[in-house]
Amino acid sequence: MPIQYHGKYCQVFTYEKVQVEKLTKNTIERIYSLQNIKKGKTVTVQDTPFYFHVQYTGKPVIMIGRKDGRLYCLEDGYDLKYQEHQASICLRILNKVGVVSGIQSRTMKLHDKTESHKRLG
Repeated sequence: MPIQYHGKYCQVFTYEKVQVEKLTKNTIERIYSLQNIKKGKTVTVQDTPFYFHVQYTGKPVIMIGRKDGRLYCLEDGYDLKYQEHQASICLRILNKVGVVSGIQSRTMKLHDKTESHKRLG
């Protein structure tokens, strides 16, 4: 699930699908190049029969399913929170150019484990 973390809060995104019929390897590369990407950050896009693989150098691979338009992550050693954050970046970038259907978000307060422990203890 795409989640953008902000300290004690997070923004959780839901969406129907990415409109993959409007995407090609070249359009994804162009979309990313037109965004305000920090210098030195390069994006690699691979086009396979079932997925587009999108990856910033040194970051988790985000896959866009060609059949269902959903985002997926490879289990490649990154923790789940980091993968969710990278998925949120991909979703927000694609949404800026209008290729994400039914996107919604809500902000939630993260549960503080230490506070919970103090209340129970």
